[in-house]
Amino acid sequence: MNETKRNHTVQRAFLQNFSKKINKGFFLYQFDKIIENPKPIRININNATVIKHFYPQFFEDWLSVIEGNGIRVINKIIEDKSVVGLNKEEKLNLMAWIITQDLRTKERRNELKQIAENLTKAVMQYSIIPRKYPQYKGKDFRVEYSDKIMEHHQIFHTRDMIEKCLPIMANYRIYLLRNESNPYTPFYTADHPIMMDNVYYKKMKKYDNLIANGMGYLCKGVE
Repeated sequence: MNETKRNHTVQRAFLQNFSKKINKGFFLYQFDKIIENPKPIRININNATVIKHFYPQFFEDWLSVIEGNGIRVINKIIEDKSVVGLNKEEKLNLMAWIITQDLRTKERRNELKQIAENLTKAVMQYSIIPRKYPQYKGKDFRVEYSDKIMEHHQIFHTRDMIEKCLPIMANYRIYLLRNESNPYTPFYTADHPIMMDNVYYKKMKKYDNLIANGMGYLCKGVE
C-alpha cells in the first residue's frame, strides 16, 4: 500500500457536504479567520485542510475506518433530516467520529503542545530545579517539545479518549438543530469543526470562579 503523503485534518467526505460541484470537482469557499473581513477563496476539497506528513501511515489507516463508519451515519442524518432512527451501533460510530475529528486537527495538536510545555515547565520550576538544581533557581528557561513528540502524543491521546470515553458518550442524547427562521442561511464549517459548549458550567462560574470550563467529554452539561 502506498504511503499517504497529504493528510486531511478534516475528513474530505465531510467537507463535500459544504461544497459546490463545479464541472468534475467539489469546491469550498474558504475564509481566513485571522484576517478581518476576508475575501472568500475558492478551493478544491482535495486541497482543503491538507498538511503534508501530518500523520504516520498506521494512524491514517486507523482514521479511515473511523471516517468510513462515521460519514455513513452523517449522510443518513442529512438524508433523513432526523436522528431519531439511529440505532446503537450508528450512535457509537457517530460519537467515535466526533471524538476523532475533534482531536485530529492542527489546532488540537498546538493546544496539546502548549499544555505539555507549560505543565513540564511548572514541574521543573517548582519541584525538580529547587530540589536537584538549586543553582538554577529563579533563572528563566523555555521548554519545547518537537513536532515528532507531539505527533505521537496526539495519536496516543486520540486513541486513549476513544477507548475511555466512547462507551459512555454512546449513551448521550443526540439532537439535530434546524434553522427554521431562515432555511436559506448557508452552513459553515471550519478547519476545527467540532464546537463545544457548557451552559451549566457557565452558570456555576457565577458562584465559583475556580470551577473548570466544563469542556471535557464527560463533564456534566457538555454539549
